Order: sequence, then structure tokens, then C-alpha cells
Amino acid sequence: MSTNGTGKTREIIRRKLVIVGDGACGKTSLLSVFTLGYFPKDYVSTDAKVLSSYTILFVTQAFAFTPGRSSLITQSCNVPTVFDNRVTDLKIDGKPIQLALWDTAGQEEYERLRPLSYSKAHVILIAFSVDLPDSLENVAAKWIGEVNSHCPNIPIILVGLKKDLRENESAIADMQKSGIAFVSQKEGEIMANQIGAKKYLECSALTGENVDNVFEAASRAALSTLDDGHRSCCLIL
Repeated sequence: MSTNGTGKTREIIRRKLVIVGDGACGKTSLLSVFTLGYFPKDYVSTDAKVLSSYTILFVTQAFAFTPGRSSLITQSCNVPTVFDNRVTDLKIDGKPIQLALWDTAGQEEYERLRPLSYSKAHVILIAFSVDLPDSLENVAAKWIGEVNSHCPNIPIILVGLKKDLRENESAIADMQKSGIAFVSQKEGEIMANQIGAKKYLECSALTGENVDNVFEAASRAALSTLDDGHRSCCLIL
């Protein structure tokens, strides 16, 4: 419960977001920038945490998609798990929302464990990296099938990550040497339409560009998901 300006309590809406996509495409960095406000320098992928005891960071943040971020209240606990779970408080159109963010391991060897994260999700982010065309191909070849299997009728947002690399001279040179082209925004939009995503967005966790817009769009989509079972994810192993 929260208190509005009149002193009356207002019920907090709780929603769950799950982000999936190929390993090393930038999922964890995206969540870190949104919840903590900075790009992680010392990075350990979610895949490396699988089946080990590590610290899950729960973050509570008052945030209303306006300039300036409030202080963060954090607590941690050691739990053997395959997921990184963060919780952030925000407001959409004046409505207080508590959004649980579930990061997942993208490697194939964890396919039997990853579906555990889908339970009771309200929105799914499918992510790929613009410098990894294969990660976009896997959106159609792998991720949309898995998501639809476990979360039918749940809204999906397709997100192109690392958009800053398109203007990075070193990255451009590396791509040219490899004979690989960056994924274009048009290609991302076509894929979003193909998989039935509610929206396609691109962002950069490194620069922070468009990161807030991604989670605002996801939160709005999550609000359209009911809690009565008509649009909830099921667990199939």
C-alpha cells in the first residue's frame, strides 16, 4: 500500500517482467542500468551464476519516468538459483507499480531450468543485440516459440540492445572485418511484426539512451495483463 497526497492509502499494483534472449546480448546490463542507474563495469553474466549460490539484489526505487532518480534501498540474500531477480517501484499515469524484473540465462544448457522464471509473468521482453545478427534470428527460431509455449497471450516487447555500437568506430571496423552487418531498425521492426510483439524499441545500456522508454512500454503492457488467470503464464517442464 502507498499513501497519496490526501493521506489516503492506495494499493500498489504488482507486475512481473521476464527478459529472455541469447547469452551475452546485454540483458543484465540493461536491467542494471534501469535499476541501479549505472553501467556495470565488473560484469558476471547470468549464465555464469547458474546452479551456484550468489547474491540476488532486490532493488526498491521510487521512479516515475521523470528526470532524476531517487536513492535506492537494497537488501541481498544468498540463494541457489538460476535467476537474477530485481524489484523496482515506479509510477505509470500516477499509478504506483511494483515491477519485478527477472533476468534469465540464455544458454541452451539451461533450457530445462529457464521456464521456471515464466510463472505468473505479466510481460516478456525478448532481447537481441544489434551487432549479433544471429541473436535476432534466434528470436524467431527459438525465443518466440519458448515464450508462447509457456506464456500464451502475454504481451511481448522486442528490444534491440547495444544500439550505440552502430556509431562506434571500433565496433564498425570489427563488423567490417567479419563481413557482418549490424541489424537495422527496419529489420527489428519486421521481426517484431512477425512474432506479434506489442512494440519494438532499441536502446543502449552504455549510454542510457531509451532505457527508460523500454520499461515504460513494458510496464504499460503489463498493466493490460490480468491477474485472474485469463492471461497468465503457466509452467510446463
